[in-house]
Amino acid sequence: MALALCTFSSLLTGLVGASSVGPAAVNAYLGYNHLKDGEAKLKSLQHGSLSAATVLGAEQDFLASQVEFAAAHAALERVPSVAETSPFVGNKIQVGLRLTALASTFSEIAVYGCNAGALFVGAVANPFGGSLANGSAVTTSATPPASATKTATPTPTPALPSARGLTEDNLKTIQTDLTTISGLLVGANAQINAIQPGDLSFQPKLASEFNQFKTLLPQIQGYLNDVMTLMPVLGPMLGVGHPQYYLVELLDSTELRPSGGFIGNIGTMAVSGGIMTSLHVQDVDLLDRPFEFAGQCIPFPPQYQWFEISEGVPCWSLRDSNFETDFPTSAQYAEQNYTTEGGPYAVQGVVAITPWLIEKLIALTGPIAVPEMGAGVVVTSTNLVNLIHQFQLGKGHGSEYIPDPASLTSARKAFTGFLFKHFMTKLKTVLSGKKAQLLKVVLDAFATKDVQVYFNNPIAEGMLKKFNLASVIVAPKTGDTQLLVDANVIANKANNYITYTMNDTVTIDKSGAATHNLTLTYNWPQSKAYEANEYGSPNSRVSYQGYLRLYTPSSATMNYSSGWQFQGWSNAYGLEVYGGFVSVFYPGFTVVTLNYTVPNAATHKGGVWTYPLLLQAQPGHAPNDLWAVTMSVKAPCGKMTQASAPWQMSGATATLKESLSRNQSFTLTYAC
Repeated sequence: MALALCTFSSLLTGLVGASSVGPAAVNAYLGYNHLKDGEAKLKSLQHGSLSAATVLGAEQDFLASQVEFAAAHAALERVPSVAETSPFVGNKIQVGLRLTALASTFSEIAVYGCNAGALFVGAVANPFGGSLANGSAVTTSATPPASATKTATPTPTPALPSARGLTEDNLKTIQTDLTTISGLLVGANAQINAIQPGDLSFQPKLASEFNQFKTLLPQIQGYLNDVMTLMPVLGPMLGVGHPQYYLVELLDSTELRPSGGFIGNIGTMAVSGGIMTSLHVQDVDLLDRPFEFAGQCIPFPPQYQWFEISEGVPCWSLRDSNFETDFPTSAQYAEQNYTTEGGPYAVQGVVAITPWLIEKLIALTGPIAVPEMGAGVVVTSTNLVNLIHQFQLGKGHGSEYIPDPASLTSARKAFTGFLFKHFMTKLKTVLSGKKAQLLKVVLDAFATKDVQVYFNNPIAEGMLKKFNLASVIVAPKTGDTQLLVDANVIANKANNYITYTMNDTVTIDKSGAATHNLTLTYNWPQSKAYEANEYGSPNSRVSYQGYLRLYTPSSATMNYSSGWQFQGWSNAYGLEVYGGFVSVFYPGFTVVTLNYTVPNAATHKGGVWTYPLLLQAQPGHAPNDLWAVTMSVKAPCGKMTQASAPWQMSGATATLKESLSRNQSFTLTYAC
């Protein structure tokens, strides 16, 4: 918008005189430069520390740009009305007035947005309770620079981040800022609608960018509405006023379970003002076993009889509560069992973490020494899993039934307790300079489901679902979907050494029905690394048994299957579910074939057929990914006309080769 004024400022100056329009052009140019400076500061947050001082610096730039655009608008208002009749100028003065008013409004929106953002970022800049650094705590107030032209526009309440986290006053200020922004957006919409397509015809590039911006505005309004919807529950969730507690599950993905791995360790995280004030982990057996030894029992739900039969265990427990890949379901079961077994806190949600996320975080923190376990014991991002298993399962390990006061967990898992304590200490130390890197790792972990979060509050949980962060099983209304879920039911660590290959040939008939010929190969090759870490009973060292479930659209029918002990089918999450046991002996491999048909998977409009496909991933994938996928889709006629990357098309066939570590959605089209 500022550039628009610059493009015809010389024309206006020549026609109307520098005394009137010249200052408008200068003010607009200065306002544009301030906008760019603010933008650059905010973009720097992507690569450096998430600093409140940087956000407040951007706020100062946007405040200065607001002042300059307001001055440009005032200068244009002083242009003599006769100038508007000029054939050279035409309606450009009126367009300039609208643009400068709009630019001033959005500069003001940016001011309030930065004020709220700086307050939030500054208060929770150190979520693990580390020391404030790199300008996280600042006292800069949102006042215009001395050189700027003063206006009557009010400025927001200065953002003063607190070292003790968010307070109720902070949230009130943020709420006020958001309410102000909402009102300004209403005014901005009116200003935008006053600008007609023909008004910008003198500058095609400006017209194109303006239309693009106008299209994005509803999305901006939508995000604001989401934040304002969340605000009433944000304080209680983040422990503003009084602490809140969340159950933390540390999963062992080398003993794979549907939600990412066996729940070997748990913790209770206390959050106050958006800052984690305490968290220690302990052996899950310290909660499960005393409950069982007291003669108490939680009966297995009917849908998990397959585990009760295969393991020969009569009672359900927290450690075995995550038999669903749909994380909200598993989380609710975990909370239920935690409470029934005597968990000491009223938790407000669940956080599950795989070792693969811990490895990536250790890559950020650097190696971690654990001197309690002996001189030279140092954990890196490459030896984490092996050292955990060595100390927990190797020769001379302690008992899971005996507490260890020094590590605050069981004697068997003392290494994990000490490691986690040192890990958190180091994370706090390095966090101040690596907040952006940490945020990137965590956001990527949400996509790969190496971190999963569930909130009891339905509004907060609804936001996770809306932004695809809830790790739920999805049942698309149209098209095709596929999800493979494996559960280790023999209690060994073989999943770290088994490789999984999926070959699926999909043939679509003339009615749009898709028939899958799905071949799954479990390969357990001979490995010195495995033999050095073959923990478990003698039988489990040479035998793997998993319970495999295939989720398909509810209309699907199984034609035939082989290579597994088929247990039957059911319906869950709006999908058809087929289940059976898969056995692999070391060293060796097992091949499972599943042939099924999904009617109406492809639909047509005219001669163009569309085949949407959603491949869903189970959490806990190993570093080499859980399923290496080779998939081909063959159309019944004509040729493939479009396929999402990285599909390759050749005639009537499209082929995909991909490692399935996250949900992926594709659309294929073909013509007949």
